[in-house]
Amino acid sequence: MSEDADIKLSFTDAFDDRAAYEAEVRGYMGRAAVEIAGQGKYPVCFYDPVRLKQDLEEEAKAGTAFIAEPGMIVIPSVTFEYMEAAVRNLFRQGYFQHLRSVDELG
Repeated sequence: MSEDADIKLSFTDAFDDRAAYEAEVRGYMGRAAVEIAGQGKYPVCFYDPVRLKQDLEEEAKAGTAFIAEPGMIVIPSVTFEYMEAAVRNLFRQGYFQHLRSVDELG
């Protein structure tokens, strides 16, 4: 496996202090990607358990008792530190080898 320096967590919009605060309060960040040198860019989204449970309950009320998003990662709290740590650990475990990069998707 390559070194961690070969990966980068990026966001569609600027991830400033306000965005960080809002992501943590909402318990969700869906405008993210993991860029891996020489492999590509992989869309990811982050949930905390509380938000995931709330969304699942809302989906169940609407008759759809599931949530599925490509690259979904559930972390204790949607903070940059948890997101980055999760991405780095998943990279070391080979998680992204099982996903298709944005380039492959066209």
